[in-house]
Amino acid sequence: MYNGYVKRIFDADISSALKYEEEHFAENIYLKTRDKDIHGLYDDIGVNNNQFPQLARSYMNQTREVYSRQLLILILIPTLMALLRSVQSVYYFYSLRRLRGNFMIDPLTGVYNRRYLSKLRDTEEVCYILAMDIDNFKTINDTWGHAFGDRVLQECTNQMKLHLREYDFVVRMGGDEFSIFLFKTDRVGAQTASSRLLEKINELEIQLPDNGVLTPSISMGLARCDGNVEMALHQADLNLYASKKKGKNTLTMGDE
Repeated sequence: MYNGYVKRIFDADISSALKYEEEHFAENIYLKTRDKDIHGLYDDIGVNNNQFPQLARSYMNQTREVYSRQLLILILIPTLMALLRSVQSVYYFYSLRRLRGNFMIDPLTGVYNRRYLSKLRDTEEVCYILAMDIDNFKTINDTWGHAFGDRVLQECTNQMKLHLREYDFVVRMGGDEFSIFLFKTDRVGAQTASSRLLEKINELEIQLPDNGVLTPSISMGLARCDGNVEMALHQADLNLYASKKKGKNTLTMGDE
């Protein structure tokens, strides 16, 4: 059938170029159908009934479908890669933000470190600042070791976090020195919160390495903040030093 079709093509009154083009097309169709079941082939190719163009159209449709799938893949792969890069960018962004947040957290006590103060410069939201440190902390370290001193810091910090409101926060300034930032409060509220914290720390009983018990004490200085955090911190420190001079384990609130 193939040879007969080619013979009729070359016997037809058409140009030689068209004859060779038609022969090339017929050869491709022949190669594609060569491995098909012979009975199915007889049904598909009925030369006398002029069904050969239908077979050619069928293979063209198959070719179009394959091309469409390949085109879809060519479009889909870059799209998926772009989506993957977007997901990676979001992941890196939040990872960087988490690392930046950890950079501002004191690993021993879990409260902010002094790097966090850069967020608080000249803010009107802070109402009062409480400066405090643990009395005789150097003696504690020298007598029972730094590991026990770290435990004292942690126990005192836990009391600070437990007895402050959720929008107040603690900053470890260094060593045994802390600053507590109080929001949405007045003078009476700030003094009440400071006195309550002093009492709670005085109620602590920390087991000593030699089976004794240590009850820590703290000195405090409270100052009002009128938008200038740095100035309020300085005044709170001055009030803290006044508490030390009074004999420690007390709260001082001097000139505002």
